[in-house]
Amino acid sequence: MGLGKDTFRLTASSVLGTIFDDDVEEAYFPTEFGPLGVMKGHTNLISSLEDAGIMKIKRGEKTYYYCVFGGAVWVKEGNVEVSSEKIEEASKIDLVKTKETKENLEAELTNETDSKKIAELNRQIKRLDVRLQCKALYFGEEKKV
Repeated sequence: MGLGKDTFRLTASSVLGTIFDDDVEEAYFPTEFGPLGVMKGHTNLISSLEDAGIMKIKRGEKTYYYCVFGGAVWVKEGNVEVSSEKIEEASKIDLVKTKETKENLEAELTNETDSKKIAELNRQIKRLDVRLQCKALYFGEEKKV
C-alpha cells in the first residue's frame, strides 16, 4: 500500500515542535475564510487558521484528524507548512476530561456577568467542542469538517 505520485509534503508544527511531517495526498484546514482543501499542485497561498478547528489529512488508506488552535497555513512550491499555537492529535484527546472541563465551564458561564469573562469562557467552550468533534471523527463518527 504505497503512496502514489500525487503527493505533497505536509509539515505541521506547534510551540512543542513538529507534530506531523510526511507525504500526503490531501489535507483540509480550518481557515478564517472557511475550509481549505489542498492536493498536489495547489496554487501558492498563505492563510490564517481559525482560533479552533480540525485539520484532516489523508495519506494512503488512512485519515488523520488533528485539533489546531490558531496559526497559519502556507502552500508554497508543492509543500504545505502549518504553524499553530497548539496542535493535538485526535487519538490523544482525553474524552472524559474534555467533557468534564466543558461542563464545568458551562456551569461557570451561567453565573458570570462580566462581559470579558463571558467572552473568554465562550472561547474556551468552543475549543472544547472542537476537541470533542475531532475525537468523534477519530472514532469514525464523520461530521462536517
